[in-house]
Amino acid sequence: MRKENRSIAMLARRRANRAALPKKPCDFQVRIHVMEARKLVGANLNPVCNVRVFDQVQPTAVKKSTNAPMFDQIFFYSFHMAPKEFLDKIVTLELMNSRTLRSDAMIGSFQFDTGFCYDFENHSIIHKWLLLTKPGEASAGPRGYLKISCQVIGPSDDVKPAPRTSGGQCDIESNLLRPSGTTLAPATFTV
Repeated sequence: MRKENRSIAMLARRRANRAALPKKPCDFQVRIHVMEARKLVGANLNPVCNVRVFDQVQPTAVKKSTNAPMFDQIFFYSFHMAPKEFLDKIVTLELMNSRTLRSDAMIGSFQFDTGFCYDFENHSIIHKWLLLTKPGEASAGPRGYLKISCQVIGPSDDVKPAPRTSGGQCDIESNLLRPSGTTLAPATFTV
């Protein structure tokens, strides 16, 4: 029952946030901070993350010979459109192996719409891990994890800087966003 109450509260907050938006076109900005990736499937990878918001794509720098790259890059995307149209735009983060020119160069990806981020507190997803999967193969299991922060800034929004983390080991599972339709495999330990 608690989960239903949280869902109802989130829907109410979503309606209140979106009702305050103007109906005519206005300026929006999407800020995405790609921090790091961990536990990528494969060996001796040269990973690069392509960040796509609607029709704009920006790549991170290529990291050499690692399956746990530290990217620490921030990308800005600006749009002028109606809020209803803007909140349905898709954000795609694709982790690719830059060394491979084949069609299977994709390590994994994650997608969400700008409205998903806008519905969070302060219109921000802060220091969350994304479960990377291959498109169309969500049941094949995780392909790695990507840590990001995302802010959607609309009309009359206050811009708040994202808090810095200590940079140490952090718990992936407690800050994990999973694509719909995927589940983590349960583990049983016997002693």
